[in-house]
Amino acid sequence: MKKKIVLMIIIAAFFSMMFAEKTVRVKVKTDKKENQIKQSAYMGVYTKSLSMAFARAQNYPYNYGIVISGVVKNSPAAKQGLFKNDIIISIDSLNVIDDQRFTEIIRRHYSGDKSVFSIFRNGKIINMDFVYGSRKTAEAKLFIEKNDSSEKGLYRRHEVYVGSGNFYWNPTYAKMKNLTDIDDLLTGLQFNSIDDSGILMNGFTAEGKVGRNIFLGFTGQWYKKQGSINVQRVFYDENGAVTANFKRDYSLNIKFIGASLVKKIGISRRFVTGFGLDFGGGKSTIMITEKYHDDNIDNPQIDWSNLNDEYSNAFSHENHLTVKQTSWIVHPKISLEYKILSWLGIKSEVGYLKGYSSNGWETKLNGSKIEISNNPDSKMDGPTYSIGLTFGG
Repeated sequence: MKKKIVLMIIIAAFFSMMFAEKTVRVKVKTDKKENQIKQSAYMGVYTKSLSMAFARAQNYPYNYGIVISGVVKNSPAAKQGLFKNDIIISIDSLNVIDDQRFTEIIRRHYSGDKSVFSIFRNGKIINMDFVYGSRKTAEAKLFIEKNDSSEKGLYRRHEVYVGSGNFYWNPTYAKMKNLTDIDDLLTGLQFNSIDDSGILMNGFTAEGKVGRNIFLGFTGQWYKKQGSINVQRVFYDENGAVTANFKRDYSLNIKFIGASLVKKIGISRRFVTGFGLDFGGGKSTIMITEKYHDDNIDNPQIDWSNLNDEYSNAFSHENHLTVKQTSWIVHPKISLEYKILSWLGIKSEVGYLKGYSSNGWETKLNGSKIEISNNPDSKMDGPTYSIGLTFGG
């Protein structure tokens, strides 16, 4: 089974890189008359960073935005009414925090796309529809990319935008080897059997862009299950054997917490694939609690004036058993995301959780560590499958 999962990851990564190579080139369609080239969005503006002095002089109320320092003659910006010293506040309700953010937003679009611009001019905020234009075909063939920060918004080679960061809610189905040993322990203590073929874990990943389509973040997965039964046990006092009722509870907790490193590749404007690695620590913990339970005493009372006799005659018995396993975890994974909106998407992942534990299962009974014979060599180890929602742009 492991070989199949690893092979699946390698094949998916190979196809991801194949698709990625296609997306960084300007797409060319040929007909009998001439080459038709699908171009990136072009505005025809020069921009500069917003200074505090300029913002105060214009009575601009925000601490973000970029300033149009010049407009190219006969460009889409000139024809649609953008002027020098206009401050671009937002595009499609996305705040233009700085020049880099402006570049990222523009790169999402093609020639002919429409956006809603929020502009500050002469003390007023103006909302306007803006249709992106295109450069000449001859210029497009040169694959020119403007790197000067004063010329943001001019033609650049198209690269599919993959976002700057997001939050991913990812419930995950995990098939781990140690579930069989956990089930054996619980059924040995008379609890109902759990599904040792796999568990559904809740989880999340929060990540931000740290390089060229490289994302670093934090991830966590967790699972919890509880159960309770009534059992009878025999103990001995001065009157001989006594049968007593006990309530036995268990709590099973499995979790993984770590860092996430992912390389994302845009296949199209809607689809983004990625491959990466989670690494961190995992823990499986089983807690058993057994308490004396007397059905005949619903509301036990103690006589304040006779505490010594009440305390001496009281019967109480309680046991606590804790069994846990800690592991170092690596989790290679591949993903495919479909963007429903600019800030909302559906994402699926396939991975393999690989754990390493040097100590095996550790046990404490009533607070004291005890040795385990026949300690099973099981690990937090197995394939994972998840699908959930992404939030962010």
